[in-house]
Amino acid sequence: QRPRQDETGRDLFRASLRGVVRLYALAGMFSDAKAVRRDLTGEFAQAALTHYHRRQYDLAERFAKAVLESTPAHWGMRKCLARIHIRLHRWDDADKIITALIKERARDLEVQHLRGWRYLRSGDYREAFSFFTQVLAHKGDRVETLRAAAECLYRLERSHEALDFLNKAKEVESDNPFVLELEARIHEESGEFRKALVAMRLAVNRNPSSWRLRHRLARIQYSLGNRYDAIEEVSVAVSLDPAQFLPLNTLVSWLLDQGDLKGAAQELPTLRTLASNARERQLVDHLEARERHQASDFDSALSIVNQQIQRGINKAASLGLMAEIKLDQINNLSSNSLASVSMLLAQVENAIQDCELLPDHDPKVLEKLKSRVETVKALLKTLEP
Repeated sequence: QRPRQDETGRDLFRASLRGVVRLYALAGMFSDAKAVRRDLTGEFAQAALTHYHRRQYDLAERFAKAVLESTPAHWGMRKCLARIHIRLHRWDDADKIITALIKERARDLEVQHLRGWRYLRSGDYREAFSFFTQVLAHKGDRVETLRAAAECLYRLERSHEALDFLNKAKEVESDNPFVLELEARIHEESGEFRKALVAMRLAVNRNPSSWRLRHRLARIQYSLGNRYDAIEEVSVAVSLDPAQFLPLNTLVSWLLDQGDLKGAAQELPTLRTLASNARERQLVDHLEARERHQASDFDSALSIVNQQIQRGINKAASLGLMAEIKLDQINNLSSNSLASVSMLLAQVENAIQDCELLPDHDPKVLEKLKSRVETVKALLKTLEP
């Protein structure tokens, strides 16, 4: 007798179905075997979608292909596989599937949207926008497409027009978290943090289990100077998905900003295990340099910073940190070490000048460093014979 899903666990259900298919097949009961096979296909299709939404694309691909082996024309799995290819930047593979889908159903708005999304993900925002507007010409209240069209405009530095599209989307679905997140991002980048905060609070209320939304809300809070709320919010983001590098990286950085050396030191080993590429490992190295600097281990901190500067890694932040460390070294020198102070001060000024030439330098950081340099110079004048 065929097992029912409510009598077994999901994994056991799938395993049992395979055995049942084999038994029916050996007994020559083709129609029954085929019916059970359809049940198995449904389970695999659901697994593919679940893994896709969890961003486990390799697993999602395996299940999607398993469905398509038995049901090559499966519409949903073909779209799912196209999305997986897009996520993994396999543009040619995605194009082949999308072209076939459009050939079969030229007026299917989901496929037309998928074609636009493929170009959005590959960075061809003008082409993507043209496809999205074609979809909207047939259905102007399609929220997913309005949001995607707005992102194209935002990427093309047409933020005011992007906000118009987002407002249209909000007229249809006022609390869509993805619409609200993009609205907040636009306001955040234009320096309108209070507007960004309103949008992000609504987005988080709509989808409180998203670490990404929590992380952006935390960033906005931090920009507004609400440091306690920001750290509390990013801590929630970390707890929602402890395997994510980004929120924990932000948390450690902010703990160091607040002078919580112990808290940062406790999190750094975990953060290093989460770093999955060279860029993330470089960010951890920089945080470790900051932690050692705050622990007054100047030589160790400078060793890390010098390596990053020599290799051109995170250069603006590294030059700023080098200047800060050397200024602290000056503070630790005795008053009879004028030659050493002068040498370190020259190195600080060179680091500031080099940093200022880089496009990603932080003007506020440099202003603070320059102010400290002027304080040291004034002190040196009082010590001159």
